[in-house]
Amino acid sequence: DMLKNTPKGHVDRLPLQLALTELETLAEKLNEQKRVADQIAETQQLARSVSDRLFSKQLNSEQRSLVLCETLIETVYGERGQVLKSKERKVFLFDDLLICANINVKGPPDISSLVPVGPKYTMKWSAPIQHVQVVEVGQENSQNKDTLFLQSGAKRASGACNSGKAFLGPPRLYHELQELQHDLSVVEEVTLLVGTLQGTYQNLNTTVSQDWCLALQRLIRIKEEQIQCANKCRLRLQVPGRPDKSGRPVSFMVVFNTPNPLSKISWVNRLHLAKIALREENSQGWLYGEDEGKTIVPFSCPLLACHMPVFATKSAERKVNLLSLTHC
Repeated sequence: DMLKNTPKGHVDRLPLQLALTELETLAEKLNEQKRVADQIAETQQLARSVSDRLFSKQLNSEQRSLVLCETLIETVYGERGQVLKSKERKVFLFDDLLICANINVKGPPDISSLVPVGPKYTMKWSAPIQHVQVVEVGQENSQNKDTLFLQSGAKRASGACNSGKAFLGPPRLYHELQELQHDLSVVEEVTLLVGTLQGTYQNLNTTVSQDWCLALQRLIRIKEEQIQCANKCRLRLQVPGRPDKSGRPVSFMVVFNTPNPLSKISWVNRLHLAKIALREENSQGWLYGEDEGKTIVPFSCPLLACHMPVFATKSAERKVNLLSLTHC
C-alpha cells in the first residue's frame, strides 16, 4: 500500500520496491520450506506404517524425495461398466516410485506422546514409475476396451451387478458411444436403400431416415460430452503387477477420481516429468566435497527433455538440447 501511494520519482520509491522484493523472496522461501517439511512428515508417516523394515529405510532415504501426494477416490468397475466399490486412497508419487495406500481410521490422540498423531497407512501396492502408464479412454487395446481389470486380491461385491443401483462409469459410456456410432452407420445405409424405393410410403421415406441420422448424431455429441466431462477428473493408470505362473508380466488398471480437473493435469504432468528426470542424461554427474555428509537442499535444475534438430540458413543441420525449466 505504501508503494502504491508513493509517486514515481520519489526518493522512497526504490527502497520500498527493494523491501517488497525482499519480503516476497522471504515468503517464497518459507512456503518452500513448509512444503518440504510437509512432504518429509508424510513420508515418515508412510514409512512407520510399512512392515518391511528395508523398504521403510528406503522411503526415508535422502536420495528419494516426495514429488506429490494426495487423497484420491479409487473406483473399481465391473464387467458392464458399473461401479463395484469406491474408497479413499492416499497416493504418493516419489521421484522413482508410485505408492497407493489405504487410509486407516486414526484412533484417539495420545496426549503423553510427543509425536503428532496422524493418519496411519497400509500400503496397497507400489510400482516403479517407469512402468506406470496413463491411459485415457479409447487408448486401451481391443480386448480391454469395454472392461477394466480388477486389482489382484479384490473381491467382487456380491450382487453388485443385480442390485438395481448400478452407477455407470466411463467404460459404459464409451461402450454406449460405440453402439450409437454403429447404429448411425446402419441408418445411413438404410437411408441409401430407402432412396432406391420405387413406391411412396407414409413412414418410410428419405426425410424420415435423415431425421433418424440427425437424432443419432445429436445423441453421439451428447455422449462424447459426457465422456469428456467424466474424464476431466478421472485418472486411469496401468500398473505392473506380479507375473503369472508362467512368468509373463501382468498389468492391471486402476482408476482414481481427482478432486478437480487441475489435480488430474498435475498428476499427469508430474508423472511425466518424473520419468524424464530418471533418464540417464538427467542424472547429476557432479559432487561437491564440502557437501558430503550434509543434507542437500533440493533445488530446481533444468531437465533434458529431447533433442531437437535445428536448420541453419545454409541448410546445415545442428543438434541442440531442449531444456525444461520445470522441475518434477
